[in-house]
Amino acid sequence: MISKAGGLTNQASSTGFLIRQGESLDAMKPGAELVSAVAAGGIGRQCLRIDLAALLLKGDEAQNVIIRDGDMVNIPSAGFVHVTGPGI
Repeated sequence: MISKAGGLTNQASSTGFLIRQGESLDAMKPGAELVSAVAAGGIGRQCLRIDLAALLLKGDEAQNVIIRDGDMVNIPSAGFVHVTGPGI
């Protein structure tokens, strides 16, 4: 799915999130991390953290979850780190 959307940019985080509404994520592969589960108006919404570095660089199949109709995938921008200090 990521490749169909054009791939990751240089600013992409190494963590992505799968948000599923109305259906349980409980059947996910061992190793996948459920971040939150919320019931709003009788409709459940669950968020699963996906370690993209483990998936794409190490081939960790636990991070390779099935995407279903209605799922939302969010890959936020990575944070920036500024390093300052005395020169050498």
